[in-house]
Amino acid sequence: MGVGATYSERLSAPLGTWLAVYAVTLGVVPIVLVVLPPAGVVLVTLAAYAAVTLALRRWEPTVAVNDGELRAGPAHIPVRLLGEPVALDAAAAATARGTGYDPKAHHLIRPWMRTAVLVPVNDPADPTTAWYVATRHPADLAQAVRTAQERAAA
Repeated sequence: MGVGATYSERLSAPLGTWLAVYAVTLGVVPIVLVVLPPAGVVLVTLAAYAAVTLALRRWEPTVAVNDGELRAGPAHIPVRLLGEPVALDAAAAATARGTGYDPKAHHLIRPWMRTAVLVPVNDPADPTTAWYVATRHPADLAQAVRTAQERAAA
């Protein structure tokens, strides 16, 4: 289809999450201080910081709408198989993650994301009922899905 990128967002963790992870990682220092010389402590501490940085970055997926597909992390689905997207505010998203949780839906949830988009799956051959996708900009993502659906139908 080649319609180009219409939306892209990386679900990056907030600064508070990064600071908490690094503070916990600093707990490595007293453990290795007892058995390693100062240079070894520095190397082990740097390795621990590198490991947690890579782990947290891998846990920050990209949400995108491009080339006629909705992408949520590694998962993707053609927008022509989706229904009308609904932008969820914080309260509606909390309900969708909680009491309104649909176990047959595909969920991309991150603890630091309060809002989301919910899109029904209209493919009768797909057992997935909907896609719940966390986003900082639910109205923009919903509009990008609609625009991609219009382009795919044309």
